[in-house]
Formats: sequence, C-alpha cells, structure tokens
Amino acid sequence: LSFGIQSSFGEVCEKENFCLHISLLCDQRKNVKRLIEASKKYHFSLILGGKLRNDEEEKLLYSWIDGADNIKYLGYLSDEEKLNLYKKARVFALPSLNEGVGIVALEAAALGCDIVITKLGGPHEYYVNMAKVVDPYNMDDIGKAVCELLNGETFQPQLANFVTNSYSLDTVSKKLISTLQGL
Repeated sequence: LSFGIQSSFGEVCEKENFCLHISLLCDQRKNVKRLIEASKKYHFSLILGGKLRNDEEEKLLYSWIDGADNIKYLGYLSDEEKLNLYKKARVFALPSLNEGVGIVALEAAALGCDIVITKLGGPHEYYVNMAKVVDPYNMDDIGKAVCELLNGETFQPQLANFVTNSYSLDTVSKKLISTLQGL
C-alpha cells in the first residue's frame, strides 16, 4: 500500500522533541492507553490527534490523560494539520495490538519522523530495521523506545528516503502493474 498524504518529502524541517500519535484513539486495538501511561512514566511530550466517536470516548481519553501536562489532545486533524505535525514531530508511535499496514506511520516516516511500531502483525516489516519495534503489551518497552529516539538515536534521513522510494503511489502502482502483467 502507498501512503496517502502527498508533499514535497525532501524538504527539511526543524524537528521538535515530541512523540505524535494519530488514530481512532479509544479503539482498544490502537493501545493509546499504554502509550499515555508510557508518556506519564517516562515524562516525554505526547501529542494525540484523531477521532473520538462520542462523549463517552472523550471522557475515557481524558481519564487516561488525567491532567498530565505533557500530553495534549488536538482533536480530529485535517490532512494539512497532520502534514504539519508529521514535519514537526521527532517520533511517531504506533504501538497497536492489531494493525494492518499503519499508513499514518508510513506518512510520518516519509516526513522525517522516527518510528516506534508494534511487533505484532505486519507493520514492522515496512521499516527493514529502521524503526524501534516494541511489544505493545509492555508499557516500559514503548516508553523506552520513544525516549531513545527523542534523546538522539535516529534512523533518519535513511528511513524517509527508503519509505518515499519504496511506498510512494508511483512506486506501488508500478509494482502492482508488474505483478499483474506477470500473471
């Protein structure tokens, strides 16, 4: 699959020292509660964006955050807002319990974010050893991986180059056409 947001991927932006996560935040499989717990324990800045489906989910999310001043919820994000956050974030975390591809993580990687990704399912295979792969059931594993990347360890710019060259719409389309022609 190709990532969805199109931008001038080669542009260099000043990274800010925070971890970003975008998803359907209260969906249990996204594992946001453990990411929030890791942010609280390891004291890293966490910015959350995404959809909450109802007032109950909003109450649940804010109960997890519990007034922590290092965690911000921005609400549902437009493509432009996501793009700006990807360009600013040093780390993008997707420690899901169950994930297909994780398009948001591919987009973030293409725009210069280092990635913390679940070891469950296939998403980690997209990064060929250029991401921190974590046990999503282990809050400490998540927290330590985020902190290592926030504190200077990086797979960039090699990761951005790899992702943009391997998973752009043009590249993926050519691979699909080639495969279909081979049938």
